[in-house]
Amino acid sequence: MSVERPIGAALVFRLKFGSCAKKLTRGRLSMSVPVDTYVKLPPDARKLFKEGVDLMGNLVRPTIGPVARMVAMGRMLDNKPPELLDQAGVIARRTIQLPDPFVDMGFMLMRTMAWRIHDEIGDGSATAVVISQVLLNEANKYVAAGGNPMRLRDGLEKGVTRVLEEMESLSQPADDDPDVLGHLAEMVTGDRKIGRFVTEIYEVIGPEGSIVVQKGHSVMIEREYMEGMQWDSGWLSPKFANDHDETECVLENARVIFTDAHIKDAEDIVPLMNTVLAAGEKNLALIAGSVQEEALSLLVLNKEKGTLNSVAMKAPGVGQRRIGILEDMAIVTGGRVFNDDAGEKVAEAKIHDLGKARRVWANPHFHTIVGGLGDPVAIRERINQVKSEIPEMTDEYEQNKWIERLGKLAGGVGVLKIGDPTEPGQEIKQKLAEFAVKTVRAAIETGTVPGGGAAYLAAAKAVEQMVPENEEEAAAFRILSRALEEPMRAIAENAGYEASATVRRVEEHPQGWGLNVVTGEIEDMRESGVIDPTKIVLRAVSYAVSNALMALSTEALVFDKENYLDPNALTLG
Repeated sequence: MSVERPIGAALVFRLKFGSCAKKLTRGRLSMSVPVDTYVKLPPDARKLFKEGVDLMGNLVRPTIGPVARMVAMGRMLDNKPPELLDQAGVIARRTIQLPDPFVDMGFMLMRTMAWRIHDEIGDGSATAVVISQVLLNEANKYVAAGGNPMRLRDGLEKGVTRVLEEMESLSQPADDDPDVLGHLAEMVTGDRKIGRFVTEIYEVIGPEGSIVVQKGHSVMIEREYMEGMQWDSGWLSPKFANDHDETECVLENARVIFTDAHIKDAEDIVPLMNTVLAAGEKNLALIAGSVQEEALSLLVLNKEKGTLNSVAMKAPGVGQRRIGILEDMAIVTGGRVFNDDAGEKVAEAKIHDLGKARRVWANPHFHTIVGGLGDPVAIRERINQVKSEIPEMTDEYEQNKWIERLGKLAGGVGVLKIGDPTEPGQEIKQKLAEFAVKTVRAAIETGTVPGGGAAYLAAAKAVEQMVPENEEEAAAFRILSRALEEPMRAIAENAGYEASATVRRVEEHPQGWGLNVVTGEIEDMRESGVIDPTKIVLRAVSYAVSNALMALSTEALVFDKENYLDPNALTLG
């Protein structure tokens, strides 16, 4: 064994025993470790992991609030000027690797959380990161002073339950107030026209409808309405992605096949693929009960070769409801469902059995069918059939699911076409519009709470009022309460105000009040139109505490040098 210092100041052990390092346990070979595996143990492991968390927190902190600062990201592959970004999820996504692999582990934990929140609901990434950062920093101080991290963990889990309850009690519905939604969309984009159009589309298509954002062919921002539906079941493999950021798949003029069967072997879909190609079609969407690895790999391989563009999604729903949903989609697109119980095989499908849509869109969480070419009369009959079944249902859950189906059948899809005189301007506006759509959708689904960090501060006060059962719980409640103040502190700092003084001033006012950074006054956030979707604040807190607890319980770090991309420089995407 030799001792080296490849990275950082602390000692790192590199194990050298031929091709691998081997350990004997009671005379037997029990484990092998690759030769280029490096290990960090306490206290260095905790210190370096925390450093990575702090780097991500400090990186995205300037982006919080309506008066957000920018983060400049250099472009390493061309001579273009640096890109100025103010969305934490995008910033995190573009930062791929840090020079120190041990610091990188903490950084990547926060990066994954930030991008996941951004991808799912659009906003809340930076807030979750800074809450998590403060939680970990305060918890580490307590542990360094002799506290028990595992008992502290129990107290934090108990406290976050109370936080979520308090935030839900602050929530108010937003789906019946276009002014609230319009102000929210305008607030998150800074563009009045985009905000107005997003709100208008939701008014027309209804809360169950969906909005697709795409590049326009003019310099104007335009909207279009068409029949379509969206379901919360995404693609079965990220390898189906075909957009620039590799976050979604878009198929134009696609053939669509529907089945509740579990597709296992390549032979199950080879005849189907040949049928589509023989008909001169190039795009295929497969919606099935499941698609196993062999069949999935065949679809991906043909997509990568350019033979047949495809995407596979799991059919939404379960049991008979799944059959009903598949029939809805089949009628909208002019196709039919291949029912596995009836012995119907997709391998036997003819081209006229497949539905057709102007566009099929999918990401990891949703898929949308836009512009189905089904018979309008058949669609109206289907709507009436589903509507007639709702009053007969006694189970509230099933009744709600039928109402959801009805909304998707009748709601439709709004297309927001983004134009601008310049390509960079068009890209920026398109991302802002996508951001607004996700934020408004979250508000429609779960309502809104007071913004500006006021909801987090109210939750912090609720935690302070909890009665702890022991010293560790008391410490956990104090730490959680302190961390929940951080969003308001960051908003104030970014707007040029003193953070601690701002929090003290707000605490003198009723629940739901905060700093209006535009006027500089402490105001009722709802009355000022400063709101956040409830879904976003709930998700931000849940992810933040979960990640902080994982970091707190991490005692050792291991990395494989051979698989590390570039130990010499920060890598950006």
